[in-house]
Amino acid sequence: MPLYLQLALIYGTAPGGALEWLSRQGEPARGNRGLPVKGQQAPGDAGTQGHAPPSQPAGVPFEISHRTFLRAVHPDDHKRLKTKVRQVLETGELYEDEFRVVLPGGQERWLAVRGRVYRNRSGQPVRMAGITLDTTQRRLAEEALRQSEARLREINQAQQRFVADAAHELRAPLTAIQGNLELLYRYPEMPPQDRMESVIQALQEARRLGRLVADMLALARGDAGHRLKRESIELDRVLLEAFESTCHLSQQHRLTHELEPVRLVGDRDYLKQLALILLDNALKYTPPGGQVHLALSRQEGHAELQVSDTGSGIAPQDLPHVFDRFYRADQSRRRDPGGSGLGLSIAKWIVEQHGGEIWLESEPGQGTRAVVRLPLPGAGRSAF
Repeated sequence: MPLYLQLALIYGTAPGGALEWLSRQGEPARGNRGLPVKGQQAPGDAGTQGHAPPSQPAGVPFEISHRTFLRAVHPDDHKRLKTKVRQVLETGELYEDEFRVVLPGGQERWLAVRGRVYRNRSGQPVRMAGITLDTTQRRLAEEALRQSEARLREINQAQQRFVADAAHELRAPLTAIQGNLELLYRYPEMPPQDRMESVIQALQEARRLGRLVADMLALARGDAGHRLKRESIELDRVLLEAFESTCHLSQQHRLTHELEPVRLVGDRDYLKQLALILLDNALKYTPPGGQVHLALSRQEGHAELQVSDTGSGIAPQDLPHVFDRFYRADQSRRRDPGGSGLGLSIAKWIVEQHGGEIWLESEPGQGTRAVVRLPLPGAGRSAF
């Protein structure tokens, strides 16, 4: 004996309604009447060529066929709904369920249903009555909360990794400084050459520690939502300044540049820092006698900055991680005493704050090319 469903809320947006399922023999064209929620525009049978009939006054019963109802239920919920109804009919327990319905326009709504089965003297189910509640907003809020919690977990885990990595990175220069100072303290009569070597090592590690702290503070400001300046600048001049500063620091490499005049909106100081990071990274992993080339060109809608070198290159499995904080691609980079492991992370943040993108192209033994694309004014993409 089939059950035919009668819902007051399938296609509407009211917060709830009534349902009543009556047991009937045969296959009637329509099911039994349901009572709409007050103020609810009653839907008609979707079988009328996809057009709803004229609205009915609040409180006037309307009919909805079993087939129409099943068409409204989300396909992924059909099987579970039927199983639940069958279970309730067999056991006589309270009917409690929550499922999705699809409105004629394609919008999905969640309905919570609660009801009970009424039986005749023979124990046959003759009627199920209950209430429905539109729980769409609650579901959306729960999903938003789940996503927020997942994001907070990711942030918390990232912060924990950052703190652990930072502690590890800070320990190395501090240990070196402490070791050299203790050496100087315990052996005041050591030879001048040894004394000078200890002083130089302690000074180098102190400078490294200063760079590491500065980089960590830069990332912390970024994580805290620090906003960059917004001004019109000549990017080629900014890059030239960074190039000239780099030339003074390295006399063992061949440095060249090719800079096309480009004007854009950005933060002059941070863009100079970006260039210095990329140039320093290229010099650091290019052997003496190697070449580092800085290029700037105007492309369609964006400026493209490239820093290429003839260094050792990066293995393919390491490329996806080069922008991770404290990540160094190979053993030679991990042994590098001068880097903080944060340079490319800072570079990526600067580029993203300017609405651009950055990536590395590299093969082992073939050198590396860092590519940065920054939007130009009027390109249809905001720089900030």
